Amino acid sequence: MSEVFPSVTGTANVPHQTNVEFNNLLSLTDKKVKPDSLCKAKPDWYDGSDPKSLKNVIRKDLSNLIEPSTTTSLPCLPNFFAETKGPKGTTEVNERQAWYDGILGARGVHDIRSYIDGNGLDDGKAYVIAVTYERSAAILTFYTIHPIPSNDDDHIALYLDPKRFYEHRMTELHRFSLLTDEATYQQGLMAFRNARDWAQEQRDNLVSAANNKALSVRPRDLLPQTDRGNDSRTPRSDCPQCRGSEDTTLHAQQYMAKMQGVSVAAVIDFKARREVLLQ
Repeated sequence: MSEVFPSVTGTANVPHQTNVEFNNLLSLTDKKVKPDSLCKAKPDWYDGSDPKSLKNVIRKDLSNLIEPSTTTSLPCLPNFFAETKGPKGTTEVNERQAWYDGILGARGVHDIRSYIDGNGLDDGKAYVIAVTYERSAAILTFYTIHPIPSNDDDHIALYLDPKRFYEHRMTELHRFSLLTDEATYQQGLMAFRNARDWAQEQRDNLVSAANNKALSVRPRDLLPQTDRGNDSRTPRSDCPQCRGSEDTTLHAQQYMAKMQGVSVAAVIDFKARREVLLQ
């Protein structure tokens, strides 16, 4: 990660952290059914908002939903994640880790949207992006993760609302083989950097709306602190159950068009980066 990602991320001034254990977030499992068997998420990379940008009363009420670490000075409300695997890692593990990260981010976004306005939560749109990087082949893959109401009678989907159960869809946007040629390499970098910009735009809008809401009303307790379900569905993007709705897929394609629509300011020496990408 430390060798590869600086060449991909660029120098954008976006709050981020690497290899931080998410030890402050509520578990995704229902501890009444079984002990918490999930490891704490620890993304290779995540972007979030400066916690000082969000009013304290909101951070207090939603702390274990939007503040990933007990070190509260770290970025909050994460909605952009990246996971990478070396030659011995597998694509499936990489996808599952990105999906796990994305669910935690999508839950936090859902809850702050619920605080802002409980109407229109089920809009079928994604506000979270996860990226995987396979170092053995230098393949960069982009996904969105979003919640949808669950029809699961056994309630084994993620519990986001006291009256509703949700599960999550992981939709593949695009993948780039960065060693194909210089043009593809540049497109992959543009997509990554513009995806970060897009995710920051979503966070900024949410933070601004939440702060405005906090000025007018005392935040209510949105969710119980227990009774979380376990969404055990397979996150593979080639599984029909894990694809989003038609509207969400279209929305995701629009994201991708925007990601690739802005050129990288600095010219990257493609040949000089080939060895770094495969380290």
